[in-house]
Amino acid sequence: MGAYADRLAGRAALRQVFFDAIFYSGRRLSLGRWNPSPARVFSSLKRGIYMAAKILCLSASLLGATLGACWPIADKNESNNAQNATSSAEGTNGSSGNSAVADIALEIALNQFPGGYQSRWAKSTAACADDPETSTEIMSLQGRLIKLPEDIGTMVQGKRMTSKTMEAEFEFVGSDSKSTRSMGFELSEDRQRLTRTDLSDGLRTRYVRCPKLMAG
Repeated sequence: MGAYADRLAGRAALRQVFFDAIFYSGRRLSLGRWNPSPARVFSSLKRGIYMAAKILCLSASLLGATLGACWPIADKNESNNAQNATSSAEGTNGSSGNSAVADIALEIALNQFPGGYQSRWAKSTAACADDPETSTEIMSLQGRLIKLPEDIGTMVQGKRMTSKTMEAEFEFVGSDSKSTRSMGFELSEDRQRLTRTDLSDGLRTRYVRCPKLMAG
C-alpha cells in the first residue's frame, strides 16, 4: 500500500507541474505581458528548461530510475581538492617506493653466503689495498668461508632473515681447539656497506666493499 500511495502522490505532483507550466505561460499571454526582449526571452527560456528538467526527474523517479542530471553538482573546488589529494598521495607513495627498497622477510635456510655478501670487505676504503693475508682491517666472505684476521670459519648453518640481513653459525678449528660463533650480517641499501655483529656479545664491526679486482 505504501508504494502504491507513493506512485499516486508522484503522479499528482507530475500533473501539478504540467498544470503550473501551462497556466503560467497562458496567463502571461492572456494579460499581454509578454515582452520579447532578449532578457525576458532568456529568463523564460531558463524557466522552461528548469520545468522540463523537473518533469524529467519526476518521471524518472516514478519509473524507479535515477538520472545523473538530477543529482546536485559537486563544488568544483572540492572535486579539484580531492583529485589533488589523490595525486599527492600517489606521488608520495611512488617516490618513497623508488627511494628505498622494502626489506622483505624471507626466512630461508642457507649453507653458504648469498652472492651479494661474497666479496672482500675492509674497515675503510684505504684498507682495501692492504694484503688480506696480514691485514687486520680486512674480512673476506667466500662460499661457506669467512676469513677474519685472526681465523677462518666454515658456515655450519645459516638463515637469510630478510633481503638485506642474515645470521649464521660458524665453526672455527684451530691447531688445538675448536669453537663455534654465531654472527649476523646486514647489507646497506646500496649493497656497498656491511655490518657484522657478533651475536654472543653484540659487538658490531662495519665494513665497506672493496673493488672487484681486490675481492677474494
